[in-house]
Amino acid sequence: MDNKIYTFFQTVYKCIQISIFFWLSLLKGVFIYSLIPSLSSLFRTVDDFLLQKDVQDIKELFDQHFNKFRTYKLLSFTFSLLLIICWSSLFFLNKSESSYSLALTIVVVYLLVVIFIALIYFANYTAFRPLTVKQTLALSFYSLYRHLIHSLYVLFWTMLFIWVAKLNLVFFIFFAPFLYGIAVRLSLKKILK
Repeated sequence: MDNKIYTFFQTVYKCIQISIFFWLSLLKGVFIYSLIPSLSSLFRTVDDFLLQKDVQDIKELFDQHFNKFRTYKLLSFTFSLLLIICWSSLFFLNKSESSYSLALTIVVVYLLVVIFIALIYFANYTAFRPLTVKQTLALSFYSLYRHLIHSLYVLFWTMLFIWVAKLNLVFFIFFAPFLYGIAVRLSLKKILK
């Protein structure tokens, strides 16, 4: 019985470690420059953790993956800039009293969702498929529409964790990245084979 309790708490501790290292890696690049390396490292580390439960040093494993994906700073900046522009334009569209503001809001929300889901696909393809950047980017946008059900799963998980963040920020900080990594990994498992 004591061994099972010890194993449970070790597993929870490693889940928290993965989440904390994800946030720290995002902070390394001031969120903007490390978005893709952090997400790819998260997905890869979660996958390694699920496949081999005896992973001892989570920090070393996460850093190893992060260093492998560090070259995607410019693309991270581009994705981040597009997301920031879409998000900021929603604020200004909300303040606008134009007759076109509702239509523009729908278009911007659609673009925001497409860019974010393409980012998630890109991070997964980067983590699990050895392709060039152009191939991975093209495959990400293609997969977004080709595998629409899986894209909707990713959107569902994203919205769920945003809701969780509003309910309990502490839980979100310590557990959400790990759980989001598992959820996205399981949602895209058939595609990434």
